[in-house]
Amino acid sequence: MQPNYYSQRPTSPLRQPKIIIAIVGVIVLFITTIFIFYSSRVGKYKLRVQFAPSYAEIKINDKKYKNNSYVYLAPGEYEVSVNAPEFEPTSYKLTVNENTEYIFGSLNPATALGDELERGKLSDEFLEIEGIGGDIISTSGERLLEKYPIFKYLPYQNTSKNGSIAIGYLFDNYTITIAVKNFYNSDDISYYLETSINQLLSFAEQSGKPLAEYSVEIKDFTNPFANIKPNSESDPEAFLKKSVSDLGIDPSVITYNEGFRQDNIYYTTISWNTKSSYIPIVYRVALIQDGNTWKFAGSPYPIATINNMPGIPIDILTTLNDIQVEYERES
Repeated sequence: MQPNYYSQRPTSPLRQPKIIIAIVGVIVLFITTIFIFYSSRVGKYKLRVQFAPSYAEIKINDKKYKNNSYVYLAPGEYEVSVNAPEFEPTSYKLTVNENTEYIFGSLNPATALGDELERGKLSDEFLEIEGIGGDIISTSGERLLEKYPIFKYLPYQNTSKNGSIAIGYLFDNYTITIAVKNFYNSDDISYYLETSINQLLSFAEQSGKPLAEYSVEIKDFTNPFANIKPNSESDPEAFLKKSVSDLGIDPSVITYNEGFRQDNIYYTTISWNTKSSYIPIVYRVALIQDGNTWKFAGSPYPIATINNMPGIPIDILTTLNDIQVEYERES
């Protein structure tokens, strides 16, 4: 048998470096491609784009994207436009954040053929979009209750022969609103406002999140202390009384209740009691020491929250809301 001289021939010394360089180049190119691919997605959210009908043309900030596909977008505001033959075009602004999972929707028929397609041949596509919408609403509701557990108990309504109270919330900023209306005199208004606040405090306790962590607004409510002014008094009680007196309020309608001090914070309640009402409206007050004097954390208000009294710890705000003021009807 003849020896195989070709199999025994050594590789040329000049060919070995070329092979190694080629391999290294391929590896570097592969790694670079992967790096560019993934770095282009850093800080972006993966979103599903899905519209009915499926042949619709989708543009996001004037850039075309394929329907029924995924896109990667950074958080922020975007302009979405969608159009398809036989259907009405639409455009809207989209805010992309950590909760955004879909860019989706369905177009309304613009012609008889579009209506026929929606109800017939393309009906499954439109039903799928409805299903996505339902899932998102359900998920959003779960997130809302996780963030604002008190909403599980709202809206709340209580009606009597003298009037009613209603507790709900505004969807734009999720502010809890208290409405007190249809009362014959100020006694009823004061009583039902106090009832509303106590009811809210009870709901908050059941939900496990302090009422002070919410934003609370009393509708059609005029706050006599909205424009309260500071002064130079060094004693917090004297500071408060001087500020109230500077508003020109009749001293006979104000009762100064016991005050408490924690570090550089002084907190108390004052009661507003008109001559025609024996049930006062109780206002929560929080002062922060400012050098040799004090400053208001926010205007005195029937509810103390992190929104209307910023800078005050939650435990103090919670204690402030829980303070019960004793009052007696004068004969």
